[in-house]
Amino acid sequence: MRLRHGSATDVGRIRSTNQDRVLVVIDRFYAVADGMGGHRGGDTAAQIAVDVIGSVTAVNQPLSTGAVVAAIERANTQVLQRSYRDDSLAGMGTTVTALAVVEAEDGTELLLVTNVGDSRTYWLRAGEFEQLTEDHSVVAELIREGALDPKDAASHPKRSYVTRALGAEPSVQVDAIEIVAAVGDRFVLCSDGLPTEVTDLAIAAVLRRLVDPQDAADELVRLALGRGGRDNVSVVVVDVVDDDDAAWNASQRVGRNAVTVAGAGPGADGSSIAAAVRGSDDGPGAGSSAAPPTRSGSRAPRLLTWRTAGFVVAAALLAGVVVWVVRNGRDQPVVAAATTTSTTSTTSTITTTSTTGSTTSTRPAATTPQRTTPAAPPITTTAGPRRTSTTASLVATTSTTHPSTARRP
Repeated sequence: MRLRHGSATDVGRIRSTNQDRVLVVIDRFYAVADGMGGHRGGDTAAQIAVDVIGSVTAVNQPLSTGAVVAAIERANTQVLQRSYRDDSLAGMGTTVTALAVVEAEDGTELLLVTNVGDSRTYWLRAGEFEQLTEDHSVVAELIREGALDPKDAASHPKRSYVTRALGAEPSVQVDAIEIVAAVGDRFVLCSDGLPTEVTDLAIAAVLRRLVDPQDAADELVRLALGRGGRDNVSVVVVDVVDDDDAAWNASQRVGRNAVTVAGAGPGADGSSIAAAVRGSDDGPGAGSSAAPPTRSGSRAPRLLTWRTAGFVVAAALLAGVVVWVVRNGRDQPVVAAATTTSTTSTTSTITTTSTTGSTTSTRPAATTPQRTTPAAPPITTTAGPRRTSTTASLVATTSTTHPSTARRP
């Protein structure tokens, strides 16, 4: 699997130190840790976390979900033990969210998203944007329970309390999500300094607008600073540029979770993308059904629709009306007026009115010599449209058809 990334971090407008840490191991591992516990404690906790978690990539072999989760658990133990040994670091901790390329038992490469705390991972696929991780915080739990309106979260007195963090307890529960990646997928890892200042809608707009992941990361940090920058802010944007047909293969095995997307997301080349989320029956995509995905370069046949059928019928009716008008115009008798000195020809004017306007065309009718008959009165016919003695005028009109908590400093 080939990935492309961009990252940015900033101390913010108020803090004096940056307690965020960013980890990047190209094409393998990405993480953001947000330390807490005072001026020194937050720095130390976040650094321990990225060092220990990142060590899992030192071995040149495919990662597994179990190995990544175990590394996060070891980081939790080391942060806690360090705080026991140094009183000045008592109470320190850190959040972490990570994105790693792991190998499933069948050899398929997956993307693993893990999370502890309120740092977040977002996912943009085929223009659809969602938060993959759950915030482990007092405010988030109140919102999930229906006890707090989301619009009141920013002013809640316990908005800075997290319910899960590395270094808070001897053991830690790690959230883990496995995803079958597809070309064009875009992931964003960030500390809470970004969503505190920038709404999800604004984040999604940046991700859709800027193709280069570094440009997107820089712009998100700039927005957070421009809207207050009250905390450290760190962002990593990761794009999937080659999935080794993992999405296609997975969709063949798990058809009911398949999603077919054409030209999806940044980096997409306009080909069809089949994507499936790996997990339990109640996981993402469970219970859904979709038509079998189409491979790149092929297109599903078009079906006759009511709109198409209606258009064909309308066109046929219009053609019939035109033919009727033309034939009737040719079959009308020519009316002559008596004259004593010369022969004259008649001209017919046909005006056709449609629902889109009117078109007038004039063409000469068949020329018939007029004989001199001094004694004969003018000839008038009663069949067909009314005519004058010298000019035949035929008007045809078509009808119209309507279609446990830890507190941040």
